[in-house]
Amino acid sequence: MACDDDDDFIRGIFCPHVAVLCSDKAQEMCRKNNLSFCDLLNPFARLTDVNFKDTNGSTINVPNLRIMFSNMNSQPLSVTKERSRLHDSVNITTEPNNIAVKIGGREIAIPENTPWFTKWRKTFLQIQNVSDHEYTKHFLGCVIVISSSDEEQVSILTQKVQQSILPNQNQSPKWFHTTILRYYVVLHESLNPDLTIANKIIESLQSAYGHSSCHLLRLNSCKYPKTELTEGIWDYLNNSFNLNDSIDSQDQSGEFENNLNSDDSSLIHPLSPQEYNKSLNDESKTPTQKIYGAYLDENDHNNIRDLTKHFVSRSLIPYIESQIQSLNESVTNKKGVSRSLLSATKRWFSTNKPTAAAVPATVIYTNDSPELQTRRLADLYMILGAWSLAFPLYQTAKRDFSADNAWMLYSGAIEMAAICALMCPSVCDNRKAIEYANESVLTYLNTCRVPQFATRATILFCELLVRREMYGEAAKMFIQMTNEDSDLRSALLLEQAAYAFLKSQKPPMLRKYAFHMVLAGHRYSKAAQRKQSLSCYQQAYQVFEDTHWILAEDHIQTAIGRQATFLKHMKQASEAYSKLLARASSQPPEQQSTILRDYLNIKLEYAAEKNDSSVIDLALPLIDQKKIKILLNADSIITKELSFDEDLLDTRWHKMEEDLITEARGIPPLIFKPTLAFYGSNDTIRQLLYVDELVQVQMTLSNPLNISLCIENLSLTYSFDKELHLVEPQVLDELLLAPSSTTQVILGLKTKSTGTLIITGVQFSLLIPSIMTDDIVKRVINGWQRFEMLSPIQFNVQPQTSLMKVDFIGNQINTLVGEMNIIRLTLENVGVVPLHKIYVSTSIEDSFFSESNHSCKNKKIRSLLLQIPPNSKKSVEFCFNSPDTEKFSLDLLFYYESQIETKKQEYKLCRASWFMTAKPCVRLSASALLANQNSETLNLKTIVHNLYKGNEVEQVKLKQVFLYSPEWTLSKKVYPQGSIKDLDQQQSCHLFLQACRTNKSGISKINFDNEQFPQTDMCEKFVSITKSLSKEIKMPKFDRHKVQTEVLKCIDLVLAILWQVIIKDHSNQLRIICGIHRVSLTKLNLSVAWPEVGCLDASKNIAKPIGRLKIFGPDRNIHPFDGTPLPNDLTGLLESPMNRLLNISFSHPSTVLHSFVDKKMCIVPVLIIIKNSVEHKIEVKIDANTASCSKSDIDDEHFCWIGVNNPKPFLLPVSATHAIRLYAAVASQGCFKMTSKLDILARPYPPAQHAFLSQIVSSSSLLVIKDPKSEVTS
Repeated sequence: MACDDDDDFIRGIFCPHVAVLCSDKAQEMCRKNNLSFCDLLNPFARLTDVNFKDTNGSTINVPNLRIMFSNMNSQPLSVTKERSRLHDSVNITTEPNNIAVKIGGREIAIPENTPWFTKWRKTFLQIQNVSDHEYTKHFLGCVIVISSSDEEQVSILTQKVQQSILPNQNQSPKWFHTTILRYYVVLHESLNPDLTIANKIIESLQSAYGHSSCHLLRLNSCKYPKTELTEGIWDYLNNSFNLNDSIDSQDQSGEFENNLNSDDSSLIHPLSPQEYNKSLNDESKTPTQKIYGAYLDENDHNNIRDLTKHFVSRSLIPYIESQIQSLNESVTNKKGVSRSLLSATKRWFSTNKPTAAAVPATVIYTNDSPELQTRRLADLYMILGAWSLAFPLYQTAKRDFSADNAWMLYSGAIEMAAICALMCPSVCDNRKAIEYANESVLTYLNTCRVPQFATRATILFCELLVRREMYGEAAKMFIQMTNEDSDLRSALLLEQAAYAFLKSQKPPMLRKYAFHMVLAGHRYSKAAQRKQSLSCYQQAYQVFEDTHWILAEDHIQTAIGRQATFLKHMKQASEAYSKLLARASSQPPEQQSTILRDYLNIKLEYAAEKNDSSVIDLALPLIDQKKIKILLNADSIITKELSFDEDLLDTRWHKMEEDLITEARGIPPLIFKPTLAFYGSNDTIRQLLYVDELVQVQMTLSNPLNISLCIENLSLTYSFDKELHLVEPQVLDELLLAPSSTTQVILGLKTKSTGTLIITGVQFSLLIPSIMTDDIVKRVINGWQRFEMLSPIQFNVQPQTSLMKVDFIGNQINTLVGEMNIIRLTLENVGVVPLHKIYVSTSIEDSFFSESNHSCKNKKIRSLLLQIPPNSKKSVEFCFNSPDTEKFSLDLLFYYESQIETKKQEYKLCRASWFMTAKPCVRLSASALLANQNSETLNLKTIVHNLYKGNEVEQVKLKQVFLYSPEWTLSKKVYPQGSIKDLDQQQSCHLFLQACRTNKSGISKINFDNEQFPQTDMCEKFVSITKSLSKEIKMPKFDRHKVQTEVLKCIDLVLAILWQVIIKDHSNQLRIICGIHRVSLTKLNLSVAWPEVGCLDASKNIAKPIGRLKIFGPDRNIHPFDGTPLPNDLTGLLESPMNRLLNISFSHPSTVLHSFVDKKMCIVPVLIIIKNSVEHKIEVKIDANTASCSKSDIDDEHFCWIGVNNPKPFLLPVSATHAIRLYAAVASQGCFKMTSKLDILARPYPPAQHAFLSQIVSSSSLLVIKDPKSEVTS
């Protein structure tokens, strides 16, 4: 605040006032120093250690007594001038220093002090008019000043004395008492050594008025004016308004009049728009610094001190003491005597309180009434700083005025009582003092309707409360005085209330501080105080920042941007609008368009000030700095959708690269460092880059606004240590960012020369929204944004070397399980040296290249025996079989070397990856059985099932069957005989093939139709690589003369079916798909299926299978009756002797003709012959119940057993045979297994600990039902 302590602050406001009357010659002597006589005396009018006597004769010390000398001729200012001065007083050119305050874990910066408020408060208290309801500002006396150079001193003196006598007390000036203290001063030039006239005048005055009322003052001892002063006695005049002598229209010249005496016509209302420009212009002007007291030296200063000391001690204090005695006698003599009987009654029986609807008092006090005399005496004590003596007098006056409904006098008395109580806590506690203060302000404001005195009371009380750390009470009083009468006053008081909340630590009121700062900023803006408004909003934003209060942040940032724009603070405005536009907002699109337009215009203006309008740093669009990726050698990525995928960082690529190096060199690398795919943000070493290699940057652009952003000519910015035209950047011509959208953009560049390349950011042209919707003129701003990486994106460009580019065609993303896929690859050498040692690593082992005949140690690696000269191309075909996985990835990693060795890099890589799907279409299951215990012939039971569900595939055509074995070859016998028909959805085909033993190893095949299939060679290749993919089985050598049991149980063959479908894609285009299903048979009587049933139900969440491709899946046994896979723990049970206790055979016709048109059901008798094949009694149980079987074949829904319903178990003696007749009921034509829905169980008898176990039926039994009236489709 203004003063260091309470005493100085209050004494500076409530002090003795003395009027001054000067002659013209005396004024001229003072004007030589740019001073009036009042300004000459006031810096020396503070006296220490002054004593006066009270009514009891006790001496009371006044430690700091200040006397205020004022021009008696000064007139009250008009309302317009008052507003103008108050408005100008807030304009501070020097900003205070900021201090950091930490509250609630948040550190905010606030001004160290508020000089604008101090200056406004001082101005407000100075220009306040003198009122009749108090006497603190009434003149106690008058100092009459004449010059020794005056020609008619007696007439001038008489004129000034008569001028000080005014009969009308209601006019200015106002005197404390009718008996006026007069003091006479004669000025004399010190450079004039002749004191004759001066002594003569002072002697005459002393003889007339006494020595205590006269003084000779010698001034202007300097012959030449000083160019600069170091004392700083009158420096306050440069920063404040001269309110004492500014309106002496007769005596003052135009040179001495300051800007406060400007004509009323030049003043504009503070709320007028014209005032904004005026205030802005005024802030930019530096006030002229005047030199005061240029002709005064130290002797003159001492003379002035002697004058004020003489005046106070010899004249003023005795006059005050006499007034105290007189007033005390008057009050004491008339104490208890009421003005009327009615008023006395009111004092005792009424507890009047002022209200807003109170009727103004009709009582008129005379000048010598005891109530006013009491108030005068209290005011005398008040201006002398005797708070304890003044307080009881104010309380007495308060009660008297309250009883008489004299609310204006009552407000003044209770105001002074509150001040005395706060200054002297011994007379009253703080709680009562605060009640007095609140009542005073409310009475001034609501009852008396004098807001200027309510404002003064608020200022004084809040200052005292703040100094006593009663911040909450001070804030309430500040807020209480905010209304619509004055925006400037409300803004200042709201700001002070905010600081009071900030200082209140118990509890912390940080949000209240910020909220009231926003209110203060708003009122400052309405009062045309742009600088103060900007400061308030900036302080408030420190609290609201990062609190996710979007509306509050938007309001504050918008206000900061606008105020900074008015003040021409373009950098601050730009930063505010940048924060406003850099996040999502709830503002309407129209407002956001306006804000964006203002922001871009500010950027242009700010760039023009800096003389740099070529490329401007813009905040839009937003770039996610954390998601910036730099792809090295982008041409090495074959599939562009893989370019910036995090999949490139997967360790499987590192493993594939290490395997390729091992295969190419023959030994594993000693220290393996994988090739970098991305530029590392933490790397401090320059990455290697080669001439003509493409470097790509992927960035995520966001538009947080509710309007579209139109961007043109988007490209990377860079620096190159050679000529910039040697770098070729890619340019994106146009990009439209939809409202609240995010998109990824990939930009690249190539270098044509060696050197050092640094990628710095991205540049673009942003369209400026137009004001008119039909505006055809397009305005753009050239902007850019910097990449904020941890280290610069820096490359060391090396000379051009080997570089291979791979293109592909023919890959289908959506495939069928078992489909044969062909990808045609074109390898092009775009470098300057020949290429060789081309190896390819793939994630699918079930694959091969058309140009790869060289076998590698690693089954996943293929060697392409190619040499590609520069600017040449080679084409190869990559064939692979779709695995039995719903979603899988096909990865290819190409390894190549240049024939010219380089030290920097020995090899290079190309990557390709496709994310594909495989939908089940066909399932192949097969088992091998010896025919009639003949080891030379093998029966192959084969089932092909159409699994497809959907409208795309209607039929599956079977084309060929292949058998690959070192010991077996296919015979031409196929059952059923004739051509194999097409399989509709969910239909199956049962085939019986026969293989004969041979000494020649190779592939044998059977065609199902007469059509020539062009991809037979590819099929044979797939069949031949099946053995290398399956698990190695050491087969015992076959000896026909010595048949061994383990030899008979083991076989080694691959059975494959070639199929074809015609599929319709989404555009109704027909596509022919060929596929091959293969199963590897290694044991007799063991059914193997591909794909397995469990694979068809695999989880759909598997997106990227890694590791070795399992074409056939693990070996799994199936149930001998229903064909379903069995758990591994049951495999041993089926192969144990307990599963072969019985020899079971079926007797029934093999083919039955039946017309299902005439009769819906076909009943076929079946005789089951069961023979005990062990040397023990066997207990047998037959279960033909459908519900008891866990799973049936696909076509068993048209087949069931009748005639048996879970009969009781029966005993079968040793070597005994038992026949059971059952009936098979068939509802459709087709081929059916007799073991369907039939389970024959057996166990040794007596049971002991044995349970019933399923018996294996070694021989197959099929029933074919044909309808002569319909074509057989099975």
